[in-house]
Amino acid sequence: MNIHDIPIQIIEQIGKVQKITFPRQGHTSIVAILDMPDKKYVIKKTENDLYNEWLSEEYKVLQYLYHTGLPVPQAYSYHVENKSRWLLMD
Repeated sequence: MNIHDIPIQIIEQIGKVQKITFPRQGHTSIVAILDMPDKKYVIKKTENDLYNEWLSEEYKVLQYLYHTGLPVPQAYSYHVENKSRWLLMD
């Protein structure tokens, strides 16, 4: 994944990405940290039916838990593009 792979809808939501880095991670998704002028985001991308389903569930759970006051990342958007799924969060 590179900056140009990120769906335009997500770029329009967050603005210009200054830098993208890839932390060590598991094998269910590609995870990247997006550095912005005043904030950092985490973006996850999946391309497998099972992992797509898991990412969708992760988005729903994060949305629910965020409103409980527990210290969890805020999930900003979930984007579907062909066989890929994208989750944008803190």
